[in-house]
Amino acid sequence: MDEALSLLEKHEGSFEAVLLTARILVDQNKIDAAHKLIRDYARTSDDDVAYLLASAIVAMRANGDDHVRSAYYIFEDLSQHKTGNMLLGQALTEIQLGRIDEAKETLSKVDEVAPQDPNALMAKIVVGLSEGDDVTELKDELKKVDAKHPIFEELAEKNALFDKVVLKYADKIVA
Repeated sequence: MDEALSLLEKHEGSFEAVLLTARILVDQNKIDAAHKLIRDYARTSDDDVAYLLASAIVAMRANGDDHVRSAYYIFEDLSQHKTGNMLLGQALTEIQLGRIDEAKETLSKVDEVAPQDPNALMAKIVVGLSEGDDVTELKDELKKVDAKHPIFEELAEKNALFDKVVLKYADKIVA
């Protein structure tokens, strides 16, 4: 990680480099350093939307209701731009804040702007699971839209691990 940070420091002015650096800092639990980086970027950049987006992403990664609430307000403000990503960011913060009904409403707006967005479908699956709904159709729809979505890879890995554990202890299971 330190090598990555030193390499990213050489890319001054690059929003992507700043965002990636901030994410690494958050992963290292250096939230204050990530916020400082974003504030410093804002002073040198004319791109207010990029600054707000970076701030929201850092806040979401930081966890905690205050951070998520802060991200929610940023995404709510940015969602006026009516892009799928901005609305999706708002929906994700609503999910994290437990505002499931609001998340559903926002996800329906995502459908209007960006139909068949794989990340929106994943968010709908999360909402459905949180409400105890059958999400089989949503999973099938996600598979049609993005068969290589990371959730399917993670699920396959977990199923393989489960099968391995079952084989290991199969002889100890009493019928």
